Amino acid sequence: MEGFYGFPYSVEDRLSLMEYMKDNKLNMFVYGPKGDPYHLGNGKDDYPTSVTDEQRKEGQITQDEMKQLTAKAAECNVDFVWSAHPAMQEGIDFTSEAGITQGVTDLMTKFEHMYELGVRQFGIFVDDISNDYATSTCDMQIYMLNQVQEQLYAKYNGEGSAPEDQVKGLFFTPAWYTTGSSGASSNLPKFQQLHEDIEICFTGSDVFSSISNSSATTFKNWIGRTPVMWWNYPVNDNRDAQLFMQPMGTNYSVENNIQNMGGLLSNPMNQAEASKVAIFGVADYSWNTGDFDAQKNWEAVFATYSDDPEVQDAIRTFATYSATSGDKSGVNSLFNAYRNAVNEGTDPNNAEAIKTEMNKIIDACNTVLALEDGDDAALAHFADAVGP
Repeated sequence: MEGFYGFPYSVEDRLSLMEYMKDNKLNMFVYGPKGDPYHLGNGKDDYPTSVTDEQRKEGQITQDEMKQLTAKAAECNVDFVWSAHPAMQEGIDFTSEAGITQGVTDLMTKFEHMYELGVRQFGIFVDDISNDYATSTCDMQIYMLNQVQEQLYAKYNGEGSAPEDQVKGLFFTPAWYTTGSSGASSNLPKFQQLHEDIEICFTGSDVFSSISNSSATTFKNWIGRTPVMWWNYPVNDNRDAQLFMQPMGTNYSVENNIQNMGGLLSNPMNQAEASKVAIFGVADYSWNTGDFDAQKNWEAVFATYSDDPEVQDAIRTFATYSATSGDKSGVNSLFNAYRNAVNEGTDPNNAEAIKTEMNKIIDACNTVLALEDGDDAALAHFADAVGP
């Protein structure tokens, strides 16, 4: 789920992630970066045939590059879901029938453009709009979604259409996407009127939340179908001073034997290669939530970065110290013991242990930084993204 705020991923980032998804049996890439003006803002416009260097730095891409992404997704057996956000910034007027009619026409025109670029599944987001506006236009949103779904099926899934030319059901992100959202319990049951093929996602009990049976079951009961979880992990657009590369469950708890959830999508960090630690965990967990072992999974992920033991160890050390929270393999305990000894007027006996650990960190960082000049493109991207 590329759904974060900030600069979107580069084409190279996405291609690398899709290869990683193929290797680890992940099957859906939802495209919805808030920083892409053709997703949010200029959503009615076609993707351009060319972009400037400055636009490319900001994450804008061309039609040919979008074709490259959809072709790569098909090659990797990944469903590429291109999403529109028609509720903000030049969005649909949900307050009138005329506004909805025009909005459906605009969406279908844009989806036709994206279909020509290889997209075979579409998403519609109405998240992050005001609760008052969402509540007052709830019925209109439902009408709009059903109209778009029916028109997509009529256009592309008619009798005699080849399977590869058909489209799948819409992927929908509602305004009330948590079980704690004000108005969720009264408004979400209305969405049981949606076409049965439309997938509805939620983020859990809060915007950033743990994975729990209780929140999945509550949401399912409201919408009358099994939801897909848009898990805001390891996304760091709200805390961009750190990276989340520690074992799954370190920041948000993860229940085993999860029920009433149709799928799990990871909203990654702005740093694509660093996000592979969490994505590897999501893949492992999703295949068998009952037997998932977070620590064993984390120990295994570094071999997916490189065959070189030295590089694996360096990335493991870097990942251990990448976040600002946690005890960092006991180093905080070492510091505290040293500080307490000094404050008590006794001779600290763990200075060498502290220096050993700090030198280990320094060596790891130097090894990671050197990857930027290496031959492995993915590792070079990783080093570039996490470096100074």
